[in-house]
Amino acid sequence: MKHLSVYNVIIALGLATVLASCSQTEPDLPGEEVTISLLQGKWDEYYDDPSFAMDGGLTWQIGKEEIVLHSYDVLTDTSEDVHIGYDVSRQNGQYIITLHYTKWAYDDSFQITVLNDKEMAWQKVGTTFSAGSYSGNYKHFVNDNYWKQ
Repeated sequence: MKHLSVYNVIIALGLATVLASCSQTEPDLPGEEVTISLLQGKWDEYYDDPSFAMDGGLTWQIGKEEIVLHSYDVLTDTSEDVHIGYDVSRQNGQYIITLHYTKWAYDDSFQITVLNDKEMAWQKVGTTFSAGSYSGNYKHFVNDNYWKQ
């Protein structure tokens, strides 16, 4: 009988350790490449791939409650500013930015995969990276200060 109670104590201690290690909050992951406090600012959409060329430029001015997307089309020499609402959430340890395009009445969600003081990258939720998905499913940005170096 003593033998059985020692096993019960060991199992109970192991179970208590597992349950105690579970957390209600999601801590930052070690080595995480996303520093969400750097999201606000001026970001230029940019792709360093010789097989992809944009026919203009996109600048994302991310404020506290709104994004102003400035687009320039070099072929027609026209530009436009679009105001986009957004929110950021944390799901399964990942930062998700949801864009609310009121002008076109739809939302789009992206996982923020990289965000530091120099660059930022987003991957559309439910997709994986491929070279043919630039600017649609995958967005890459450099901080506006990148060009001043």
